[in-house]
Amino acid sequence: PADVVAAAGAGGVFANGLTVYDDDGVLFHERLLETDVLDACAAFAEAHGLDLVAYHRDDLTTPRVTPRTDELADRYAEPRPAEGLGSRANKLLLLADPEILRERRPALDALLGATARTTVALPNMLEVLPPGASKREGVRAYLDRYDIDEATELLAVGDGENDAEMLRAAAVGVAMGNAGAAARDAADLVVASNDEGGAAQALRL
Repeated sequence: PADVVAAAGAGGVFANGLTVYDDDGVLFHERLLETDVLDACAAFAEAHGLDLVAYHRDDLTTPRVTPRTDELADRYAEPRPAEGLGSRANKLLLLADPEILRERRPALDALLGATARTTVALPNMLEVLPPGASKREGVRAYLDRYDIDEATELLAVGDGENDAEMLRAAAVGVAMGNAGAAARDAADLVVASNDEGGAAQALRL
C-alpha cells in the first residue's frame, strides 16, 4: 500500500481499517492481533480443516499453500501468500465454503471472546480483527488527520458486513447493488452493483 499511496499522491485505508497511510505514503495508524490470537486461530483452522492466511502490511503468509490461498492472488489481486505463518498480523482470514464458515463462526467467536472480533467481507472469507477494530476506525483515523468531518463530509461506499459501521456513520452511506443485508440496512442509498458501475454512480451523487 505505501508504494500505491505514494504514486497516487493520496492516502488510503487498507486491511479493513487496520493500516492507514497519509498522503505521503507514511503509515500512521496500525492495529495488530495478539500472538495468542494467532496461535488460537491457527489451531482452530487446523482442527476444522480451514485454510488460514495472515496479513501483515504488504506481506501475506499461510501455514500451507492451497488453491484457496492462491486464489487471493489469482482472483483478488492480493500479494501471493508465502508458506510459513508469520508471527505478526494485522488480521487473519479463514477460508472455506460459505456454509462451513457460517457453521464454524460461533465456535470461533466463543474461543476468542474479547481478544478479537470476526467479520465477513466475502462469504468464503471469515476475518479475524483486533478487538474494536473496523473499517470505520481506520477511516476515522484518516479523516481526523486531515480535519474532515465524518458526519457531514464523508461519502462511504460498501457492500459487506465489514462496511456496515462505516456506512451508518457517514454523511451519506451507499450500498452497492450486490451488497449483503448488513450493508444495505446500514446505508442511506443503494446503487447499481460493482459490475454495473455502482461505484461511479455513487461518486456522482
